[in-house]
Amino acid sequence: MMPPFFLFLIVSFFSCHKGNDILPTRQDGIWPLALNNEWNYRRTFYKIDGTVESFADEQTKITDMKILKGQPYFGNKLTGQYFTNVGSNTVRGIAFDSLLTDPFAIIFQRVLTNDTIIWRIDDVNCVNNQSFRGYTGVTTINGHECLRNERLTISCNGTIRHREVFYVKPGLGLVKFEEYTFNAATNNVQLRVGVELISYKLY
Repeated sequence: MMPPFFLFLIVSFFSCHKGNDILPTRQDGIWPLALNNEWNYRRTFYKIDGTVESFADEQTKITDMKILKGQPYFGNKLTGQYFTNVGSNTVRGIAFDSLLTDPFAIIFQRVLTNDTIIWRIDDVNCVNNQSFRGYTGVTTINGHECLRNERLTISCNGTIRHREVFYVKPGLGLVKFEEYTFNAATNNVQLRVGVELISYKLY
């Protein structure tokens, strides 16, 4: 199962920095990035009939910082996942242990127009067309006012094959994640994994 942080991320190379460079210890933005920041989540797995199958608690903690192409990325050596704020509206992510080639995937973006296509991939076989979309509406989750992005995999006949929903509160980070997979019996997607923030520490 995918971890809560977008897990469709990236890269196979590092950039170097001089030993006497002063590395930043924090970066403000949509995702507050600073050494020792941590987010604790409860992951819920659902059965095909919609009932709860199991729970798991997990933590995302920033323990490391690297420079790639002059941009600071904050993350965790154990997971290999790193993040950076680009301006005030965009978060990009990198998985340093990944074999994928795109080192600059957008994993969240605040948009000005509802249902904005942030990026898309058209499948030549017309099976797994993908789009990453942003919405302007605000969803309140446990008192947190969150913005929403969705990643959709859609066949050319319009059938949604896979759906991921990301709820992020600017200045706090990921508050909730939902993963829906296709159920052939209903010809629709249904919730299979939910991840929800239960506590956090920001420095």
